[in-house]
Amino acid sequence: MVIDPGGSALEGARLREAIRIVTDRPIGHVTLTHVHPDHIFGAAAFVADHPEFIGHAMFPGALAQRGELSAEVEDSSNRHFVERWPLYLEPGT
Repeated sequence: MVIDPGGSALEGARLREAIRIVTDRPIGHVTLTHVHPDHIFGAAAFVADHPEFIGHAMFPGALAQRGELSAEVEDSSNRHFVERWPLYLEPGT
């Protein structure tokens, strides 16, 4: 499991490379604790691993409310990550 993979696809890729030095086991989950940019956009580097992206059920709405993220979402790797957001945790879990 990867938690808060960084603020850009490049940071995420560096984290992924560091993980691969230690283990070749699959990366099955990427957890995002909150919507701050320095915590989420590194997730784009893990899309090819096909993990479950885990976050709060209110994550998409919180992301939409943060207007300053719109330019970062326009980056193709970040847009791909946001479009593929497949799993939400229910409030209180």
